[in-house]
Amino acid sequence: MQPWNSVYVRFRRWAAQGVWDALLALSSRAEKRQIMQPSLP
Repeated sequence: MQPWNSVYVRFRRWAAQGVWDALLALSSRAEKRQIMQPSLP
């Protein structure tokens, strides 16, 4: 198996399992939480 093919296979497997969707949702929630916190002067 070629290196690029193994990356593609892993990406497709994770996409099928919903890993990317979960990571993006988690990242989005963390960003929203950071935006909502008041900053200290």
